[in-house]
Amino acid sequence: MKNVMKWVKEEMVRMLPVFVFFFVIFSLVDISRILLHSATEAAYSFVVIFMAALVMAKVVLISNILPFIDFFKEKPLIYSTLWKTGIYVVCSIFVRVLERILPLIFEDKGMIVVDEGIVTELERLPFWISQAWIFVLLLVFVAWQELVKAVGSDKVHKLFFGR
Repeated sequence: MKNVMKWVKEEMVRMLPVFVFFFVIFSLVDISRILLHSATEAAYSFVVIFMAALVMAKVVLISNILPFIDFFKEKPLIYSTLWKTGIYVVCSIFVRVLERILPLIFEDKGMIVVDEGIVTELERLPFWISQAWIFVLLLVFVAWQELVKAVGSDKVHKLFFGR
C-alpha cells in the first residue's frame, strides 16, 4: 500500500505542471472562442476546462512513454521539439473532438449523427483558430521541456533565479 501511495504522489508531481499549463491554455482558448462567437455561445464551465486539462496532462505523460517519442534523441533539440509538438497536437485534436462527440454518443444519437458532429466540428474556423493557439503554446511548452531536459533543471533554475 505504501508503494502505491508513493507512485500516486510521484504521478501527481509529474502531472501538476503539465495540468496547470493545459488549464491555462484551455482557458485562453475558451476566451478566444467566446470572443470569436461574441455572446452567442456560452463559455465552457470550469469543470469542463479542468477535466480537459487533466485528460491532456495524462495524454502528454502517456505519450512520453511511447517508444517512438524520443525518435530524434541524438539530433539537435529542434527535431525532438517539432516531433513531440506534432504528437501532442494530434492528441489534442483527438481529445477536443472526442470531448464534443461524447455527449452525442452517450445520448445514443447514432453513428450518422456522431460522424456529422465530427465533420461539423472539424469544418469550423473557431476550432482551427483554437488549435493554432494550442499548437503555438505546445511548441513553447515542448521547447522549454526539451531545454530543461538537455541542460538540467538545476542549471535552468540557477540561470533564471540566480543562486
